[in-house]
Amino acid sequence: MQHYVSGIVSLTASQCEAQKSGAHAVTLIGFGVENNVPYFTAKNSWGTNWGEAGFFRFRRNQNFCSFTSNLVAPIF
Repeated sequence: MQHYVSGIVSLTASQCEAQKSGAHAVTLIGFGVENNVPYFTAKNSWGTNWGEAGFFRFRRNQNFCSFTSNLVAPIF
């Protein structure tokens, strides 16, 4: 993910495992569909020079790097 520039990311489980670098959190901020591919949009903490102005998109309906199985939300 460090070299991500743009587009909808779709990595296999082994590709995710190879890129693991410890705990990291992102903020899920939206979703959409592009060319019939459903995706989530997330904000990263690596600054606006990374990715799509600090954001990235990853496929929905796929447990991308365990993101969707490790979601947490605050209780207000």
